[in-house]
Amino acid sequence: MKLKITPEYLSALPDTSKFRTFVGTNYVPSDDESRELREILKAPEARLDAIDGEIDKVFRVYNQLVNHRQTLSTEIEQVRALISPMRHLPTDILREVFIQTLPESNAIMKANRCPLLLTRICRFWRDVALSTPNLWTSLQIKVPGKGIPSSTANKIAIGIHEWFSRSGALPLSISLISDHWHKRDDLPHEPITASLIPFSSRWHKLEITSYAPHISNLAAVKDVPILESVEIFSIPSDHGFNADIATWTESGFLAAPALRECLVCGAPVSPIALPSNLARLTSLSLGMGFGVFEGSIVEVFRALKPYLQLTTLRLALPSRRDTANNGNVPVLTFPSLTQLDIHDGGHDLSSLFRTFTAPKLQAFEYMATHDEHRRLGFLSPFLRRVPTVQKLTLDSAHFTREQLIELLSQCPRLMSLSIRPWGDWQYHHILWYDWYDEVTPSQIIDDNFLNLFISVGGVQPCLCPKLQEFECMYRDAFTPEGLTKFILRKHDGDAPLANLKIVNVYVRDAGLELSWDMVRQLELDGVTIKCVM
Repeated sequence: MKLKITPEYLSALPDTSKFRTFVGTNYVPSDDESRELREILKAPEARLDAIDGEIDKVFRVYNQLVNHRQTLSTEIEQVRALISPMRHLPTDILREVFIQTLPESNAIMKANRCPLLLTRICRFWRDVALSTPNLWTSLQIKVPGKGIPSSTANKIAIGIHEWFSRSGALPLSISLISDHWHKRDDLPHEPITASLIPFSSRWHKLEITSYAPHISNLAAVKDVPILESVEIFSIPSDHGFNADIATWTESGFLAAPALRECLVCGAPVSPIALPSNLARLTSLSLGMGFGVFEGSIVEVFRALKPYLQLTTLRLALPSRRDTANNGNVPVLTFPSLTQLDIHDGGHDLSSLFRTFTAPKLQAFEYMATHDEHRRLGFLSPFLRRVPTVQKLTLDSAHFTREQLIELLSQCPRLMSLSIRPWGDWQYHHILWYDWYDEVTPSQIIDDNFLNLFISVGGVQPCLCPKLQEFECMYRDAFTPEGLTKFILRKHDGDAPLANLKIVNVYVRDAGLELSWDMVRQLELDGVTIKCVM
């Protein structure tokens, strides 16, 4: 039936009806009027049913057309796939495309992440991915927490074995992370760690966050001919520090003939305890902050003499004041050292820094526990002897304003300055720190301090004119006005000031006083600004 739509058709009451004036009012009809209204509504209600019927017909036609469209669209896409450029890529090019999808860090064994995701697109991609060894050379493994059945651990172990079996004979990069801290003996770690042992001859880089008993079977492996990098973040165990130290220092990891980079944190491992065959190292990082090791600080640095070829040296010294001299301070000259990080737990290192030389040093970080009686005047003479430093990280709480200015004046080539509260890098992998939770020391870091980096032609020489990167992780250090002035002045790049590239600061109050146009221009000029309010 074809409906003839007229104004009368869409009206529930005739225009002449006496009830029209009552519509939309609070009028209460009598019983007779109610019966009359019911009779009047029969006709428009029938018309409404007719309209609903027509709507149902239209929806049935619509749904049918949608289904037809989906069927045809699917057919078209399948035919288009035959002429897709990806289908006609040579397999070797497709392999390279697959490799570019890998994360910068070690891959994760998840179906929605590459490389496993590549095996779920189509049969051809799956075959190519599974036959590309480079896709399966890295893996991040998390040991599940308490309550996971051993069957799950066995499945993970099987997955690890299958994963690395696809990597051919290529070197492997492995991250092993214990995912639980309580009742660690109950963790199902053995099948997982055991699955890595058959591939030890291809271990190239190991990163382990665990406590010593979990990896005792891995530490016992000696067949590690190409292992070049080891990073160990040791969670203290219930077996005592001595047992932990022995697990790490006597492991096959540190005996690897190709080892060049070594990081051990958490267990109080000092250079004294390291095996004597590590003289070939180019990077050495030791976090000795947990517990107490035997021997004085002088003995620790004397033990560094076999490692004079290092390019990177990072030491987190334990929280213990070393008052005894324990012999002459060694003269240490590192001809190739470019990075030196010292996190001092409360020792007097003045004698050491008087004899420490690194003619190629480019990055220097010095952190120390807060102590009002610390005397860090030895840092300025040290930096004066190494004018090559381009990156400096320190905690301003240890200095007066004058001392900090004196120290920075010794760094004419400085391009990067980071000022942050004390924090030990050895904990960062396993603990969380909120760097912004510290209030800046008064009268040290403020707007006037920033002005020292942009004052040209004044009485006091401009500090660090080559500075391009500035970071301050203290709260309430700068006003929005002061920081805005610093950014814009450095952005101008007028000689002798270098152009600003990175600013990472905590800004109090309302934030930067920059227009959107200026922010956009800074971004276009390559300036990265990160402000936490």
